[in-house]
Amino acid sequence: MFTKWAEKSGLFGILAPRKQQGKEEEEEEEPTTNNSVQQTTTTSTDSVPPSSSSSNNNHKNRGIDTGGLSVDDYAQSLVEGQYQREQTALAQDSFCKLQRVQYYHKHTDSWIGGSEDDDVVIVGVHHDDGHDKPYYTIQYHVTEDTGERRLVEKQTTGDRLRTVPWNAQKTWNILSTKRSSK
Repeated sequence: MFTKWAEKSGLFGILAPRKQQGKEEEEEEEPTTNNSVQQTTTTSTDSVPPSSSSSNNNHKNRGIDTGGLSVDDYAQSLVEGQYQREQTALAQDSFCKLQRVQYYHKHTDSWIGGSEDDDVVIVGVHHDDGHDKPYYTIQYHVTEDTGERRLVEKQTTGDRLRTVPWNAQKTWNILSTKRSSK
């Protein structure tokens, strides 16, 4: 499923361009999604993967082991894996670690996240109350009155979270930051 989406959006053309153009495969039907998790939909043609030159330098400088893969193949495999985890979680009415989401902030009666500069990221999924009752640790930045940004970490339940449109570039930024900080 991700492969078809990546080909349509041009993701593979940038990350792993093919040397020969073969016959186009017949398109598969899009699977239906579970509507009980709130989801915003979009066609993500603006999702651009990381450029190989900047990724190469960042990974070499950070000492990340790509397991013998080129940086582009490594990035592609991480992004594909995250997409699959998010789709699996969605089918189970849940969310997964390192997923971008929107968070409902009761105090301000507004949704946080999902805009250009404002991401809320799930950094932990907990099943202390049973597998069917997960709760989540999220992180996001708030801007203080002084103009300084600070990181906020909170625990919340799935009813105060909703998905945001898939964006491979933002997902890669999250994945590469988390992997380099291990």
